[in-house]
Amino acid sequence: MLSWQGGFIYIVNMKISSFFTLFILSSVSLTSCNKTAQSVPEFENLSPGQSKFVVRLDDDFFYEDDAVFNGTCTVRDNFFGTNLFNQYGGNIMITFQEDKWYNKSYLEGEGGQTFSTLMIGKVIDKSKNLGAGYLMTEGKIFPKEVSKEKIYLEFEGKVKRYPKVDAQDPSYEVSGFLLMKSPDFTQYSVEE
Repeated sequence: MLSWQGGFIYIVNMKISSFFTLFILSSVSLTSCNKTAQSVPEFENLSPGQSKFVVRLDDDFFYEDDAVFNGTCTVRDNFFGTNLFNQYGGNIMITFQEDKWYNKSYLEGEGGQTFSTLMIGKVIDKSKNLGAGYLMTEGKIFPKEVSKEKIYLEFEGKVKRYPKVDAQDPSYEVSGFLLMKSPDFTQYSVEE
């Protein structure tokens, strides 16, 4: 038989336990909603010439939620290249060569000290001129949609933080997408 003190402690423990369970579930729910909201491509919200580039680096988003990228893009039958900048000093470069790349289910992402299929960077401290840059060393790039009006690529793999990109240096998981609306093409020579 429980005394009133034992019963009170039991009820308090149940309420605390329920509170923490509710708190944890709410936190997980809010976190997952935030990640889902960020990862949904919103083509209609972009103006012509703008791009959305979302990168998850070891489960953290690399660029700001409202970052919008601008720059140029070259699309040929055997080549894709883009160099984009956002309003916060973020920069990306994606470059690969392969015949009929837009018809492939995926392209191999690769890289080393001097070149990478995917390079991402951003300013960390403008006053000290400090930034962070990562190079894809292995992975896959998925061309999902390619036209003059819309380019949509997804990617996943591993990156290393520049300049430590040797085999023994640490790797980080990376995934994300590039969505471009009516890009500023330096060249576009792929048949529709």
